[in-house]
Parts: sequence; C-alpha cells; structure tokens
Amino acid sequence: MRLRLTLLNLLAELPRSLSLAQICAMVDVPEPTAYVWVRAWRERGYRGVCHPTESGGEPGRPPALDEGDLAALKALLEDRPFWQTREVRTLIREHFGVTLSESQVSRILRDKLGMHFGKPYPYDAKRPSDAEAQLEQRLIDAYERLRAQGLSDNEVALGFLDEASPQLTANTARVWHFGHGEITKNTARLKANAIGFYALIGTSVQDFLPRSNQTAIAAFFDAIRAANADYRAIIVILDHFSSHHAAEV
Repeated sequence: MRLRLTLLNLLAELPRSLSLAQICAMVDVPEPTAYVWVRAWRERGYRGVCHPTESGGEPGRPPALDEGDLAALKALLEDRPFWQTREVRTLIREHFGVTLSESQVSRILRDKLGMHFGKPYPYDAKRPSDAEAQLEQRLIDAYERLRAQGLSDNEVALGFLDEASPQLTANTARVWHFGHGEITKNTARLKANAIGFYALIGTSVQDFLPRSNQTAIAAFFDAIRAANADYRAIIVILDHFSSHHAAEV
C-alpha cells in the first residue's frame, strides 16, 4: 500500500520532470504494474489503490511464475550455496523469460521458496569435512597417553591457541541461501599480532607479539606454562598457522 501511494504521489508531483519509466526505476516497480495501479486509481479512486484488481491480487494479471516455475527455480538455486538478488533476477529472466524487480524477486525467495537473506558464515577452505571428529579423537588419544603416564585428568590444563589479524577478504555482502548459510573462503592473514591461549581448563594468557615467528610463539608457550604451573601437563589445540607447528615450538 505504501509503495503504491509513493509511486502515485511521485507521478502527481513530477509529471513533467521524469518519465514513468524513470519513476518506476526510482521505486523499483515494473512499468506494467505501475500502469495497473494508475488505472485502478483513475477508475476506482482510493478503493482502487487498496485493491488494484477485482480479486485483490498484485499485479492485475496471473502470477509471473506458476508452481511449476517455482519448483524449477528452486532446483536451479540449490545448485549453489548462495545467491545475490540481482543474480536471481537475471536467472529468472534468462530461464523463464520474465522480468521482475529486485523487490519482487526478494518476496518470491523469502515467501515462496523459504530462503534466508543474510551474511554467510565463513568456512575455512583448509578445514576437513570431519574436523570435529578428528579433534575429538585427538583429544581422546592425548588424554589416554597422559593417563598412561600416571596423570589424572584434573592435572591437565586444556585450551586453544588463537592469533587475531586482518583477513584478506571481508564478509560484508548479504546473500540468499537455503538452511545455514556458509561460504568457503581464503582465511589467510596479512600478519598476526594479537595472540591468546584461551583455557577451557586452567588459566588463559593473552599477549601482543611484535613479530609472529616460531621464536615468539615458543616464548609464548613458556608464558602459558608459567601461568599454568599448578598443572603437570597442558593440552594446546592449535590452528593451521605455520609458526605454531615449527620445530622450535
């Protein structure tokens, strides 16, 4: 309703300054739909604005995409993990010969196909598909080795090491997706400065490293050891950063 009134007001206020096509582009409404609204206003006044067609549908013609088209569109969209609105608009035009506005496309994706619109969760391209299972098994193995050496679980500190640094790519664009949106990205860093040992059991340690090399990481491990001197052993979960796995460490 608000969009219809906005378009009609613009047509009334700017009849000579802008063409109908230009005004439609401003409010993202297809020209055929605008003609339906104008005709309804002229023929039936305010009631026509509320209900542009006799059946109350919008616009005043059969749906541009029927149920079969929607099913085919969904199958096409499922071939990729995420889409931008303009990409779907192009897809609909190329496959179904129908030109829709981006707002119409958004309504179809949200209301008809049940898609979600938001920023996808970044997924590290280096992460294996069974990463959680691998981590669980490695933790089990580590605890079993320590128990075999006579240590009890309450004598073992546990935490993960993490460095914070700028990413090469941003995660700013909102996209359409089914289910839980994920995107595989290059998560390499330009440099690494802030570092922390975040303890699940034990004492956490944070620091700022002027240089992120194996010597600095080895020194940070000494700081972790000093902060957790009451524990006989420390299990540290590492990421893929090369200096975290260097020989000196």
